Amino acid sequence: MLGDGECIKQVKIGLLGDDSVGKTSICHAFSHIEFDPDQMTTIGADKYERKYSLKNGKEIKVVYWDTAGQERFRAAAIKTIRFIQEIIIVFQLTDRKSFEDVNDFLQTVKENWSNPKIVLFGNKIDIDKKEWKVTSEEAKEFAKKLNLPYFEMSAKTRQGVNEGFSYAIEEAYHMAEEELNKNKIIIPNNNNNSNNSGCPGNKKKKK
Repeated sequence: MLGDGECIKQVKIGLLGDDSVGKTSICHAFSHIEFDPDQMTTIGADKYERKYSLKNGKEIKVVYWDTAGQERFRAAAIKTIRFIQEIIIVFQLTDRKSFEDVNDFLQTVKENWSNPKIVLFGNKIDIDKKEWKVTSEEAKEFAKKLNLPYFEMSAKTRQGVNEGFSYAIEEAYHMAEEELNKNKIIIPNNNNNSNNSGCPGNKKKKK
């Protein structure tokens, strides 16, 4: 464990998924932006930021990107978020195709990221279950087989949004912490070699 984790000031998360599954509305719900049923389609990647208090009491900044679902815009969106620590794949419980396309997004992740953390979100639980094309049981079984954490939510009512994001943020933070520990450089604690940044490995160069 890296001391109090003071070096980790922010975590970065990206949302992937088909067009119109509710990625933008989920980002808005987590950002406390009013729900808009006529939300415009995202082109490229839209960036959001907010402060978040971790379970360990540390406050960090969360940077999260809503990416385009349309295939013609995906390449540009993926290029924008190549440096994220956590990926959220979103599908819509009332849209069978968006659920089946999760496999395509998992392949995209495999091709563009090295061992990232992935979380699966099933959106629109506010819709009558008679209209669901994917049952909770099927989605949970799918996630279990792939060892993916799974959360159901409604971007409209905000039910489940904080729970899903909280899990993703904590995981992203631990991933960043592990990476920092792995790359940590021990610096002698003397006047010539110490620095006031509070971060290991950030030794200032003499001019």
